[in-house]
Parts: sequence; C-alpha cells; structure tokens
Amino acid sequence: MRATMEDTDFHYLINCILNAFLCLTASALNFITIHALRKASAFPKPLKTLLFSLAVSDVGVGFLAQPLFTALLGIAWFQGTKNNPNYDKVFSAFIPTLYLFSIASYTGVVILALDRFLAIHLHLRYRELVTQGRLLAVVILNWVFAAVFATLRLLNLRDISGGIYAFLIISGNIITPILYSKIYATAAHHANQIHLMQVNPTRQNDQHNDDLPQFVYQSFDLLLESEADSTDGRENVERDCFTMRQAGYHANSKTLSKASVRVPSTYL
Repeated sequence: MRATMEDTDFHYLINCILNAFLCLTASALNFITIHALRKASAFPKPLKTLLFSLAVSDVGVGFLAQPLFTALLGIAWFQGTKNNPNYDKVFSAFIPTLYLFSIASYTGVVILALDRFLAIHLHLRYRELVTQGRLLAVVILNWVFAAVFATLRLLNLRDISGGIYAFLIISGNIITPILYSKIYATAAHHANQIHLMQVNPTRQNDQHNDDLPQFVYQSFDLLLESEADSTDGRENVERDCFTMRQAGYHANSKTLSKASVRVPSTYL
C-alpha cells in the first residue's frame, strides 16, 4: 500500500520535532562537557585530550549536522526534493558535515576504548609509551582522516567512501566490544584481588587473637601448678583456677583486652 499524504506529513513532522530536540540536547550537554573538561584538573592529559576531541565531534553533530538535516526535512516536506535548488544546496552542505563529525566521533570512541585498554594492561609502561605528544598526533590524524572521508563524499566518490565507511562500521563494532569486555574482566579480577588482600589480613589477625589468649591461659596453668607445689600456695589453687577460667572465657570471646581479669600479685 502506498503511503497517504497524511502519513507522509506525520512522518516529516515527527522527524523534525525529534531532530530539533536532539539537536538542543546534544549541543547543550556536550558544551557542558567541554567546559567541565577545561575546568577539571584530576584527569590525565591524554585522557582529557581524547574526551575533548570526542565532545567536539559530538557538538559538531548536534550543532551543525542535525540542524542541517532538520532543514533538509523541512524543505522536502514543504517544497519537495525534485528539481529543487534549495534542497540540493542544503544536501551538499549536510553530507560532508555529517560524515566529518560522525566519523571523527565514531573513531574517537574506538581510540578511547583502545587507550583505556592500554592503560589497564600496560600498567606503569602506559605513561612511557602513551605520551601526550603521541596521543595528540593520533587525534589530529583522526580528524584529518575524517576530513578526507568527507571530501570523498563531497566529490561524489561513493564507491571508495562507501567501502571505507563499511570497513569502519564493521571493524569498530567488533573491536570496541572486545576491548571493553577485556577491560571489564581485568577490572573485575583486580577488584577480587583487592578484596582478598583486605580479607586475608583480617583472618590472620583473628587467628592471632585466638592464639594469644590460649597462650596466656597456658601460662596461667603453669604458674598455678608451680604455686600448688609450694606449701603456701595450695590453699589458693582452687580460687586461682576459677580466675584462670574466667580469663579463658574472656579470651575466647575476643574481649581479653577489654576484660577485667584479676591476677594474683604472687604471679607478677
């Protein structure tokens, strides 16, 4: 069934409203991101450079490409597309702008994932290998590649640009999930190691606290036996054994340091 005029009008209306809204949100939020990156000092310079480049490319999509696409929809809605010089002019400006910023944004996401992967797996060698100058050169090459690709689209070399675009989409959709899955696995492994390092000292301390009162208990036993062998100490053995048992009870409940245990002065 062919679409009616009402269906076509509704299609153009919904797309214009949606793109106008996304244009405002994408531009505003990425402008805020750029301002926050300029003020932030905790981020490393290489990471800040990548995030800044990604935010600029997203601003270009929201501030330039999407308004041009909205204007293109409006012209097509009210004036049509055939033999329309206004539509051709807007379309000629829209295509290179879209590919310039979208390619820079897409490849920027892949580069950011690769950078985070190297930061986690290289550890201390990361700062030696991934320097600010090298990363800045990668970002510049990324924008140059996006500009060359947009020029190919502007020159209407669709065969070359289409093949490059298909390669980028397929390879990016394969590489990026693999990198982030490895990042997640490594981060989870490190978190488990940190958890074990925090738990094991606690268990060792608990075992030490359990052994220490037993040692004190045995020391009291030896002292009581030596006291029982003497003539003057026989009468106090039964009372001191009760004191020793009381000390052992507090030790087993791990409150020996807080317990008030009376030790006969003859043992000191």
